[in-house]
Amino acid sequence: NGIGAFTAIGRDDARKELSRLSAREIAQGEFLIGTIAELTKNKGHEYLLDALALVHARGIRVCAIWIGEGELQKILKEKIRARGLEKTIFLVGFLDDAEKYLSAFDAFVLPSLKEGTPYTMLEAMHAGVPVIATRTGGMPDLIQDSKTGILVRPADARELAAAILRASKDSSLCETLARNAKTVVQMDYTLERMLSATEKIYLSR
Repeated sequence: NGIGAFTAIGRDDARKELSRLSAREIAQGEFLIGTIAELTKNKGHEYLLDALALVHARGIRVCAIWIGEGELQKILKEKIRARGLEKTIFLVGFLDDAEKYLSAFDAFVLPSLKEGTPYTMLEAMHAGVPVIATRTGGMPDLIQDSKTGILVRPADARELAAAILRASKDSSLCETLARNAKTVVQMDYTLERMLSATEKIYLSR
């Protein structure tokens, strides 16, 4: 599927709305990662939780907003409490038009164990948000490591933590990744581009 047009709200407004939904204040300059995915085993949220615990243990202030719901919601909330990460990870549930909040994030993380070609990741790239994702399914086809995003091994909390730390400390890298990824999506994955490519295939027959 190609990316169609969607209306993202401004960064400040997106952060204000997510602050309201998570019942906590997102501080100015705070590094905020986000993910939009069902809360199921294949999406790898438990490894992201472990990665954020490692980041937190190093005294680095990184917070996360998880948008989505699913069978692991209760278990994840319990694990967040048990690890003392209630002020680090916030589950806000399912949101209509979740993509409009992408501008709030400093990085979009998709730690899937299994994946196809995730539409939410394409939306994040199109919105100019740097992406950290796992080397599984169609994601390595979309992301060139350290050029259009950061790729890590699936189910590897330490490597994921290192990628999050790297992004949080290097704003120049994040800007480059975001810019390159947006160009890739605009060139190859917009709805208009894909319709045009399909039309050319049919016309060439």
